[in-house]
Amino acid sequence: MSDKNHSDKTEAHLSNLLPSYKPGNFQSPWHAELFALTLSLYKAGHFSWPEWTQYLGKALKEEHVPEFDLAKAGLDNNIKGDAGDDAYYHAWLGALCALLCDKQITSHQDIAKMKHRWADAYKHTPHGQPVHLG
Repeated sequence: MSDKNHSDKTEAHLSNLLPSYKPGNFQSPWHAELFALTLSLYKAGHFSWPEWTQYLGKALKEEHVPEFDLAKAGLDNNIKGDAGDDAYYHAWLGALCALLCDKQITSHQDIAKMKHRWADAYKHTPHGQPVHLG
């Protein structure tokens, strides 16, 4: 599958999960995919929204995400560019992993194994080709 076809499928999938999704709403495709995954897990009843916001808030405080600190101070309109965007979504990913592990939906070991499998697949995929788990 070409990168264009993969991108089109990803866009269609995100549009189905997030009716208000428009390309460009997120700085990186993985930000949108993480958001969609979280929303799907919530809609499937794996956790409540108050549980999610508690975990995300804790992760944002622990990671010292610039946008979070500025938003608390009411200064978020002064943020320039996407310097903290990855930090925000890394905190988001950490919160989701912690929530899923605490609810025993998965384990830290399973997450580490999957991360290793994807990294290994990435290293062994020719440049320009889609990465697939074997």
